[in-house]
Amino acid sequence: MTDALAGARDKSKPLKLVDVSRQARHGEPGTEAALLAIERASFYLPSNAEPVLAAGSKAVLAEDFSMVLCSGVTATLAGPDAAAKAALFDCISGLSKLSGGCIIYKGEVISKGLSPRQIAARGIARARHDPGIDGLTVLESVAHAKQEASRNGLAGRMLKLGARAPSRLRFEAGAILDGHGLSFIKNETVSSLSGAQRRRLEIVIAIAESPAPSPSLLLLDGAASGAGHGEAEMFYDYATQIQRMRGLTLLIAEGDINLALGKAGHIYVLDKGKLAAYGTPEQVRSSPWAKKYLTAPGV
Repeated sequence: MTDALAGARDKSKPLKLVDVSRQARHGEPGTEAALLAIERASFYLPSNAEPVLAAGSKAVLAEDFSMVLCSGVTATLAGPDAAAKAALFDCISGLSKLSGGCIIYKGEVISKGLSPRQIAARGIARARHDPGIDGLTVLESVAHAKQEASRNGLAGRMLKLGARAPSRLRFEAGAILDGHGLSFIKNETVSSLSGAQRRRLEIVIAIAESPAPSPSLLLLDGAASGAGHGEAEMFYDYATQIQRMRGLTLLIAEGDINLALGKAGHIYVLDKGKLAAYGTPEQVRSSPWAKKYLTAPGV
């Protein structure tokens, strides 16, 4: 048995990167824990966005980047480059295309020929910083998300908010909120929610609007974005609680490496377009990258 296959059977350790993506793609025994494999991926900043780059910098966000994500864990994609992490999430969810390499999900290459809707239907959900619509209540927002899960996705939901959701969907939305511990805010308008409540609603909306019966992978953008340290920690705790309750795999983009080291089960560091470090918090903390980065001024 190879080291890669041995690692695939132990969710307490990250999978080895030695050809695991090839093994997972072909369904070899022992790789069932490899939910997502990114194989030698390259992606770039769009050419129309290049003027925002610093003088002398390149538009390459990642080149020859690989990582393997186990099922049933809370993992963090960490590192200082927010644009690269967002671009990788876009590629996973089908909103952008890789320039090279591939993305494998449950043994299937999803980065070639599949639309975002098709990828979502396979069980990949993505939370965004716009949960619901400010003029709607939390219950109405979740009901509309459920309604559009079987229609046209997020874009359709945004265009059809004038009508009241059917009573059946409102009942289902109430059950979803109750199951995720948010029934106490169901009659509140989205605009009146606290930052912590909006972040929790992001998760519920992402799950509700998924066309998959039950998503397996949830991508969360910027867990600590705009939040104080205590609020960010509580969000991690809530996300992990939902992950365990639903049997999800979470991949959270995080710019605060210290928060990730304290809360994530597994960490993948994307820095300068490469996988700079990966493993458990202890393994990442002792890596050459962390020894340099964590002692840098201003970190």
